[in-house]
Amino acid sequence: MMNYIIVLGLFQGILTALFLYSTKLRKSTDTFLFVLVLCIVVHLSIKFIIYHFVDEPNVRKAMNTFIGFSYTPIVYLLALSEAKRKKDMLSNWYLFIPIVIVTIGFFSTATVLYAAPLEGIGVLQHYNIVSSLTFIPFAIILSIKTLYFSYRNLVPSDIRRLIIRISMILLVLNCIGLVYYCIGNVDLYGGDLLIRSIAYASLAIICILIAQYRFTNITHENVLSKELTNLNLNNEPYEEMVSESIVVHKPDQRERKEILTKERMSEIWDKLETGMKSERYYKDSELTLEKLAQLVHENKYYISETLNNYANKPFYTYINEYRVMDTKGKIERYATNELDINMLTIAYSAGFNSKSSFNKYFKEMTGLTPTLYFKMLSPK
Repeated sequence: MMNYIIVLGLFQGILTALFLYSTKLRKSTDTFLFVLVLCIVVHLSIKFIIYHFVDEPNVRKAMNTFIGFSYTPIVYLLALSEAKRKKDMLSNWYLFIPIVIVTIGFFSTATVLYAAPLEGIGVLQHYNIVSSLTFIPFAIILSIKTLYFSYRNLVPSDIRRLIIRISMILLVLNCIGLVYYCIGNVDLYGGDLLIRSIAYASLAIICILIAQYRFTNITHENVLSKELTNLNLNNEPYEEMVSESIVVHKPDQRERKEILTKERMSEIWDKLETGMKSERYYKDSELTLEKLAQLVHENKYYISETLNNYANKPFYTYINEYRVMDTKGKIERYATNELDINMLTIAYSAGFNSKSSFNKYFKEMTGLTPTLYFKMLSPK
């Protein structure tokens, strides 16, 4: 049974990797996911080789694979990338030290097993003990840290849900491994076919979740692309740039009658305001009308109707007002406390995706550039 799970997981990993590569790695998110899937493919490939071409029962029973150390650091860096924490990503290079150490240990153990099989069994046991005691606490702590960071710093979105799901899977797997290890089994996944099968099946599930996330994103991108094409054919102006590519929101035609009552629009408006104030949806730099509709569980045309006729502002103005208010409050705190400020960091944290759009909307809504506003408030 376990052999079938490994083959199926490997097949799923290869398909997911090919799918990600064929759809082009446009953002850092795609790159991290692609690397994670490649690590899973390498992991399952090594297990496939061991179970089919290695005769030594002790090696087949348990030999911790070094690549498993990379999962939790990659997911954590993915979360930092989504939160625009580029400096934090570079400062967390030490998270990959265990991978380097265990990789050296893995190949050293494999070399000893090949050259001197009898002596190699003892080396293998020590390798498994040391790597297990290193890997389990490390993975559990980093998974918890990723979950905490994601809940605190990422706005509700598809990528946030994906990060949380993968982190939960890795956390549960390592907790099971810790319990199994503590009850007296030296080999983490050895000796219990069920536990090893669950572990390899979970890797396949992670690949499926990643493929599902990317497929959903492609579907959204295609819909937006069609809207862009329609707008270009009608020679209508663009209204907003919300990500690395231009995303346009097409307002409802003013000639048509309102399809919602004032009470219904008031209800939708309350949902939007609650989401912006409590969940801070505006912090998502890739927020679109479609994504906002999914978050508040409303029809995107109803939201457009509400914003244009109830709040008298188009989608892009509504979102950027919150982003400007967010940055404005931070600038005021930095200025009054006489602290050094990085405008670009503040802009990214509020949901802006470029310095030019930040300066443009800030000046439109306050009458001053961010730098001038800071200098005006600073006691110095």
